Amino acid sequence: MGASAPLLVVVTMGICASAVSSSDSNLDSRFHVSAMLRHSSLQPASEPPSLVEAEGGRHEAGFAPKIQATGASWWPESLLASGAAVGRRRRKAMGAPAAAAPSPNAAPSTAPAPAPAPAQAVAKLEAKESKDEEITEVMHYKDPGEGYKKGSPLYNKQAKLQARTRVSMTMKCIICLIVQFFIVHTALFITESVNQISRARSATGEKALPRLAECLQNVKNTIYFVPMLCVLFLATRMRAIQLAQGMTERHDLPQWWVQTAMLVCTGAVCWQTILAAVYYALMSKVPSKLPGDKDSQAVKGGNLTPIEKALNAARWLAIAFLYVGFMVVCIGICIMPAPQEIWGKGGGPRVSPAVVCTIALASLYFGVHFCIGLMETLDELLTPQGQRFGVMAPHAFFFRDAALTVDISPMLCILFLAARLRALQLDPKTGNPQAWAQTFFYVASTAVLALVLLSVLVAAVLPKEAAQRFFAAPQEQGGVATPPTPRVKAAEAVRFLFAKVLYLSAAAVIFSICTQSLTKGPTPAIPPSIKCVIILMTVYLLVCTGRSITTTVRKVRSSQSSTITKLDKYLDGPALHLYPMVSVLFLGTFMRALQITAGRGAPQSWAQTFMYVGTMALVLMTLGRVDSFFSRLKPEDDATSGAKPPNTKLIAFFVALQHLCLLLVHVTVVAVIIALFVMTPATAKGTGAIVNLSGAANVI
Repeated sequence: MGASAPLLVVVTMGICASAVSSSDSNLDSRFHVSAMLRHSSLQPASEPPSLVEAEGGRHEAGFAPKIQATGASWWPESLLASGAAVGRRRRKAMGAPAAAAPSPNAAPSTAPAPAPAPAQAVAKLEAKESKDEEITEVMHYKDPGEGYKKGSPLYNKQAKLQARTRVSMTMKCIICLIVQFFIVHTALFITESVNQISRARSATGEKALPRLAECLQNVKNTIYFVPMLCVLFLATRMRAIQLAQGMTERHDLPQWWVQTAMLVCTGAVCWQTILAAVYYALMSKVPSKLPGDKDSQAVKGGNLTPIEKALNAARWLAIAFLYVGFMVVCIGICIMPAPQEIWGKGGGPRVSPAVVCTIALASLYFGVHFCIGLMETLDELLTPQGQRFGVMAPHAFFFRDAALTVDISPMLCILFLAARLRALQLDPKTGNPQAWAQTFFYVASTAVLALVLLSVLVAAVLPKEAAQRFFAAPQEQGGVATPPTPRVKAAEAVRFLFAKVLYLSAAAVIFSICTQSLTKGPTPAIPPSIKCVIILMTVYLLVCTGRSITTTVRKVRSSQSSTITKLDKYLDGPALHLYPMVSVLFLGTFMRALQITAGRGAPQSWAQTFMYVGTMALVLMTLGRVDSFFSRLKPEDDATSGAKPPNTKLIAFFVALQHLCLLLVHVTVVAVIIALFVMTPATAKGTGAIVNLSGAANVI
């Protein structure tokens, strides 16, 4: 029988011992067979396991032990070992002699080595079974394509990951532009205040810092695009957060080339401002006009030195980069990809009406100022030296009217984005304002476009009236020397009508924000960030309405009234320029709170307090320009006309009040920026947060 003879002997002994065993030995046999089957690595079969009785013991049906396919045996090693052990115990119980130990000189056996002792195998098996029984069931609560809900084991980890979300490149660019804007406007406001007080005290009306004021005025014109850029960046960020459901870094949104374009735009504005300051400081003259330059009475024409040409070329290069970056950002918003794992193969939602109107108004804003810059550049090249008014000046004058019309565009876009952000707070995935509110988005945007086209049309259809008005404006501060024609009055009536449509549409959007609510469950309170934007927009609309009335009256009357001029000066205060910047910062901070708290948070309570302080300071700064009614319109005429000098103490009081308000605005801006950087999910629980509401959406 060869090498397999010893194997057969051992197997036969084990089987015989099991066959003649009593009830207790039968139990032992079944125990060892069961232990043998469990010790062997069991392979799952196609049918589910179940315990069935088998000959010689129980085993799990649907499982089979691994078979050792060697040249010596096809039996499992554990079966051989357990069979031999049972035989030895039976012989010992019956008094049979133990098997003799093998001789040292005997041929080596081909039988496999015995398995570990049964007791050790059973102990290991029991330990393994005990460990398997300790496995507990873990439930994760998560909606498809969204984040883990509160109560899920991974919710805290998700919150920590969101807390580590860095402040985006978009917000950093916005903050840089806001800081630059405030530095320039604050320096200009302080300089003009000093000049105003010195002018009131001087008998001849001389200013203390005339050259510095003119320099800062031209530097201010270079940051004319900052409000619109900030609004466009904010719209881009809002679109990215919606598509990525808050995980913008994970899905690389906005696209890297869009973020690069934002950096280029920010750097171009800063570079243009520096060049304008250097140009004026070195050349002691007003720099060449560029898109957005205003309020300059520089003499036209003349040959430029090589240094002047180089500085002008560098400034125009910055303008070119600015416009290219702007176009790239607009394209990036429109083609921003929606992550497939969130939105599926069908793609994400379309660009919202709020963002569409923002892009349209921004394009109109940049287009109008590009036309102004182009005309003024041609004016510089075509006008003979020493001539005050250029050959293209009347046409550029009417484009400046269009520029005054699009000045409302940044604040109007902020209102649209505030309505959209409130809707996303209530429904983070597909939230939109009411359908009728979105209709007013388009109506207001169309009204702005109509006002711009009307200004251009009047310049083209009424060239004689346009020229008369232009040459009379510098002498009478915008008044007209001759009675207006019926066509001019008709044009102004149409302009006033479009302006009223614009303001009423904006008021309807404000009402829509206040009436947005959840269809199920309690609606969270309107966050202070959006409340402050609504307050600022309301005051802004009232001021714009007053300016529209004074402008219409001034254009249709043949004589100029000093009261209308003073009222127009009162309404055109420096505080209005700060409204868009502060509003963008408030909305950006609220958006940051929503992102890091899965759509449930709001800025810190102390940050919201500063928002209220800054808002009230801006309103008081706007309404506190009573000093403009006491200032001299033409100080050089006081001596001849016998007019009473203005009350310098009263003027100083209101100027000091405005400076105090400006200081509070600066403190607010610094505090809100700090709050934006130090905000965490644990602290973003201010007023308007959804932390105490049930059934609210959980991801943004």
